[in-house]
Amino acid sequence: MSILDLAARYRYEFLYSKYQTGNDVIRRFNNEPPFGWIISDRQSDPHTMALLLNNFMDYGIDVYQSDEAFVHEGIAYPGGSFIIPTAQAFGFYAKTILEKQEYPDIRKYPYLWQGVGRQIKWDGAPIAPYDGVGWTLPVQFGVDVHKMSTPLTVHKTLVTEPVKTLGEITGSGSYYVLSPEENYSYTAITRVLKEGGQVNRALEAFSIGNKHFPKGALVVKSGSISKNKLKNIALETKVNMLGGKVNVKLEPLATPRIALYKSWVANMDAGWISYIFDRYEIPYHMLTDAEARAGNLRNRFDVVILPDQGAASIINGHQKE
Repeated sequence: MSILDLAARYRYEFLYSKYQTGNDVIRRFNNEPPFGWIISDRQSDPHTMALLLNNFMDYGIDVYQSDEAFVHEGIAYPGGSFIIPTAQAFGFYAKTILEKQEYPDIRKYPYLWQGVGRQIKWDGAPIAPYDGVGWTLPVQFGVDVHKMSTPLTVHKTLVTEPVKTLGEITGSGSYYVLSPEENYSYTAITRVLKEGGQVNRALEAFSIGNKHFPKGALVVKSGSISKNKLKNIALETKVNMLGGKVNVKLEPLATPRIALYKSWVANMDAGWISYIFDRYEIPYHMLTDAEARAGNLRNRFDVVILPDQGAASIINGHQKE
């Protein structure tokens, strides 16, 4: 109630202060770097780039798209590249999550030791942080982002709708190839395998026309799954598949038999791993303590994942109260 009362009594002051803050940021970054960030629309994982940009817009950051190709600071960008200027109301927020952060060697800064958060036995080595120390989203998302050290002049349009990516099948041939650099390629091949299709991994780099694929590219055997089903998988997962000849050695893939250990003590890392598996539709089995003790795991699974967890909590379970 006190928060509601405060907001009601001082609503004008809060709103005006918010306006002043945004205005100060705009005025500052109209005159000093960084002037913003450029994100080319030609990324190794377009879907993840779209997810990043849509997250920015959801949190009030203005994103623009160039109306033409341009060159800035010696780098050529295609038309349609995305631009996030710092001179906007939430420019400092954009700067905070886009710039690269460096965790300091706090041995040199004793006044920062209070941030360790726990008692440690120090042997002179660098001191690890207590918790997350960075939120550099381009690094975490694997999106190539360029900081603008000088102002940019280019015709651009404010993006007002969510950025969307499309998946399609192009070309034809004995195989259809998916990029291993796209996260949702693994959702697509999981669905192909579920439909009985044959999936391989290329053991060498190769090209189809002017499109280059690295070692590890995912290759679906043409005819092992109907083209209509494959088209639907491409549309639903937003993954592009290119048909053609693949003249390199291939290694067949099967649906992986993955076990994720789940102890009696709830574990955050296990929760995040299961979230990623569920998000990308990767099949896995939650391995219980009783199953682990029963053994015979090699015959049931290809890999057993142990989440980041102390040995004592795995072996002893919950402490007695």
